[in-house]
Amino acid sequence: MKPWNTLALALAATFLSEVAEGQKAGVDEFYVRSARIYLGDGREVEDGVLYVRDGVIQSVGRGVAVPSGKRTLQHDGVLTPGIISCASNLGLAGESGDSARADLSEGRLADAYQPSHTDYAHALEFGVTTTVLTPSISSVVGGSAVVVKTDGSEVLDRDSHLVVSFSTPALQADRAPTGYAGALALLEEHLASPTGVWAEAEAGRLPLMMHAGPRHEVARAIAFATQHGLQGSLIGAAWADDVLESLRASGLSVVVGPFRTGTSPRTLDTVVSLAEAGIPFAFAAEDSRVPTDPVRFSVALCVRRGLDESAARKALFGGAALIAGVADRVGTLERGKDADFILWDGDPLDLTSSPRAIYVKGRLVTQEKH
Repeated sequence: MKPWNTLALALAATFLSEVAEGQKAGVDEFYVRSARIYLGDGREVEDGVLYVRDGVIQSVGRGVAVPSGKRTLQHDGVLTPGIISCASNLGLAGESGDSARADLSEGRLADAYQPSHTDYAHALEFGVTTTVLTPSISSVVGGSAVVVKTDGSEVLDRDSHLVVSFSTPALQADRAPTGYAGALALLEEHLASPTGVWAEAEAGRLPLMMHAGPRHEVARAIAFATQHGLQGSLIGAAWADDVLESLRASGLSVVVGPFRTGTSPRTLDTVVSLAEAGIPFAFAAEDSRVPTDPVRFSVALCVRRGLDESAARKALFGGAALIAGVADRVGTLERGKDADFILWDGDPLDLTSSPRAIYVKGRLVTQEKH
């Protein structure tokens, strides 16, 4: 049941209008008192207060005092951080790679980023406020990923991950490598005498994101990362539960999804197994040209298969920020972090719930009209 009623919606609309006018006037300080706040790290607060000033969270919790006369919204729903997608090709319009080239080590997806692309506005409506843009799976080495805010206001990390592929789409009949052995040889060659991004990866300053699908690809990726002491994540890894012990020992995390109606129960069960094994994971959005909410839909399918709700929320927010490498800025509601947050009319794990208002750095960017 959604807790919002007509009066609450009217009061919220008045407050949001006041905040928007205040921001135009250069005043950027307000409070939100919410019936429930999910902090993004697995904790929750009943009847809590979020205090925002100059786009930054100043305090959050149950005991936060609200001075008399300060702009305050009494929100009868749920307040959460903004959702973070850990892999997507939003707004790239085919510029995410070059299938004719196997090695794009020095490619930077930040150069293809178009902040005004409509994909970002569409994702923002679903509550995705931050996304990792990842190169195409069609090259063995796709180049560097970039982390951006979907309101187009900021690039959080221009070189967040070096993306490589252990998957079949990276193997082409008309150019080398044509097989797994050749792909692995290419990667090993880079690490034999690392320079540029590979030197950064070897030194632990640039994590990898490694596309891997079935068990044998996942095993190759884990072995490669373990042998060279590399940090990062797997993308895909649909049946990673076959190699949970080696995956956990490697220290790698996993980016899963997006999942759709008809996704194999075995694939969804893998996500449950990752959570139970304590392996960090987050969700991918892919692109925004589908009419449904790709991230929350994926999460809902996993929860239906038995994924713990607290683990699901962490994968949407704080856990995703850690994997994306931007946990110092977003993902959890804490003092000093960007005021990226969403006012929901119910629990975001319930697909009948929807965002009523979305903020990025304390600025109202999306408001549901009534």
